[in-house]
Amino acid sequence: MAEKQYETEPYIKEYRAQLAKVDEIAQIALKGHLEVEASLDEAVGAIFRRKDWLKETKLSFFKNATLMRAYAEHENENYLWPLMFTLNSLRNNIAHGGPSTKRTSKIDELRNKVRGFGGKDFKAFIAKASEQDVITHAAALCRGFLLKYEAAIRGV
Repeated sequence: MAEKQYETEPYIKEYRAQLAKVDEIAQIALKGHLEVEASLDEAVGAIFRRKDWLKETKLSFFKNATLMRAYAEHENENYLWPLMFTLNSLRNNIAHGGPSTKRTSKIDELRNKVRGFGGKDFKAFIAKASEQDVITHAAALCRGFLLKYEAAIRGV
């Protein structure tokens, strides 16, 4: 008896078309978050001698950031932690298909937090910046902070 053959090509074609659609905001948010998360992993790794065992804990972004914040003697009240948590919240909304209204409100929240950095000209720039630029600046600020923090932990 012959096996029933299924024609998968129409489904594959439809799936390829779906994957080819690029959401620039989502792409920037996910990539920015990924970069921040990599820096966060490196900073956490600077504390512990056995990174291989640390990986076994499979800590989430939020837990890693909270662990780093708890470790920070002088940086635990730094205003970049809330920015980092908001970026993570935006990433979660995008990754889990949350409503676009929540995505917009998270980007507005990032904008308001990023606006607190820099002088008058920077605040004016961020107020009018595209959503992509707001996310880019938020991720860059978080990553820069984590790189500096990791260097301090390592004594570099």
